[in-house]
Amino acid sequence: RGLRIELGEIQARLSEHPAVQEAAVIAREQRLIAYYTGVPSEVENLRAHLLQHLPEFMLPTSFMHLQALPLSPNGKLDRKALP
Repeated sequence: RGLRIELGEIQARLSEHPAVQEAAVIAREQRLIAYYTGVPSEVENLRAHLLQHLPEFMLPTSFMHLQALPLSPNGKLDRKALP
């Protein structure tokens, strides 16, 4: 749509939420999907928090709580292993 989306900025803002410990955001099939660890939270709470800091077009369409983010053998986030 010609709009610039910074995945790192979305991750940083999501990580600022008190219930979130770690966050990862990926673009898959023209959708933004947010993965997070920490306390399971209502999607609307996470969306409202992000909307205070980001424009609406940068809000993820899906939020998924995980027990832990998958890591590669060298300790970095394994984006291919995200569900």
